[in-house]
Amino acid sequence: DSAGNPIGIVAISRDISDKEEIQQKYIEAKEKAEEADRLKTAFLANMSHEIRTPMNSIIGFSNLLTEEDLTPEDKAEFIRHINHGSETLLSLIDDIIDIAKIEAGQLMVTFEPYNLREMMDELYVTHAELLKRKGKDHVKLILEKDQLPGSDVVLTDPFRLKQVMTNLLVNAVKFTEKGSITYGYKVTGDFLNFYVKDTGIGISPEGLKVIFERFRQDNRYGIKHQGGTGLGLAISRHIVQLLGGDITVTSSPGEGALFSFIIPYNAYHETVKDKRKGRDSTFNMDWSAKTILVVEDVESHYNYIRSALMRTGINMLRVTSGQESVDICLNDHQIDIVLMDVNLPDMDGYTATGKIKAHKPEIPVIAQTAYNQPGEEERSRKAGCDAYISKPVKLKELLDALAGFLDNQT
Repeated sequence: DSAGNPIGIVAISRDISDKEEIQQKYIEAKEKAEEADRLKTAFLANMSHEIRTPMNSIIGFSNLLTEEDLTPEDKAEFIRHINHGSETLLSLIDDIIDIAKIEAGQLMVTFEPYNLREMMDELYVTHAELLKRKGKDHVKLILEKDQLPGSDVVLTDPFRLKQVMTNLLVNAVKFTEKGSITYGYKVTGDFLNFYVKDTGIGISPEGLKVIFERFRQDNRYGIKHQGGTGLGLAISRHIVQLLGGDITVTSSPGEGALFSFIIPYNAYHETVKDKRKGRDSTFNMDWSAKTILVVEDVESHYNYIRSALMRTGINMLRVTSGQESVDICLNDHQIDIVLMDVNLPDMDGYTATGKIKAHKPEIPVIAQTAYNQPGEEERSRKAGCDAYISKPVKLKELLDALAGFLDNQT
């Protein structure tokens, strides 16, 4: 009123719960984006070190191989370093590609019969050598294998299963300076339980919360303590989930770590024949009566193929385009096999293969590609290719692929 005393109150209320919820989501999204940006920045900074380290070995020891006074032992040692650096670099590239596939939802698994006992034995040989190479011969590597109810063959994705076990074992080797590393598998109900246990430095409580996240590591000893990109465990967890299982870890600082994961136990009761031919050298092959057409536009890769097959005595023709490969196959009756690059400048290798097969279906065609995407092998088969190998082409895989056709020709 005129005296300033309240004579009534008018109030307006509005429910802003939705607005507050949206605002909170914006804040959380902003924080996640900033965290992701920070992690990727740290990842890229660390990547420079991870790439340059193996490249230093590859380039450095390659240059040392040009020295004239090297002993055979020196050459063998330098080549081992070059091979190790190349494998490390390739593994790094594979991890980056895999994490990109995971983000795009394109990482897939393919189930086929696989012998678990053979896989475990191969892992033992590989990681016993890794321990030796790192000067950790005193660390015991122990393999434990459970007796499966049926055969040792199960239905799984052999490449991805081995990738997970390799990631866990490499980490165990990396962080274990004394004691032992024990790995194996056992049947638990309807599941296969795989495990890797070490007596290494262990993982901090803070590290246990983040080690399965992309680009994250246990930084208790600092990022540079053991290197790495922080991708291996994130990829492993995703693969295990795709296989129908889950992965866990128990650890404490100074007490080692136990990683274990379960996947469904899918027994396979038919015998799986070992397709490996054990061709580790080319000295026992005589393909001097055979002719191979190499379709490859990259000079360095052709030079590798030529050098790799030189001791077999095989006659080699080379073209650099898909159309040239079609022309020479249709007009030359002496082509025994074609090694077809998929990525060509004029006509892709699959199209060229289709045209060759339309007129000369008896000529075997082996596709070689650097794409290595899920379904690529199936795509090559549909295009008419008789076999498929991915780049970088390993000598043994190349020889096995060629022998599968050349050794059976009359």
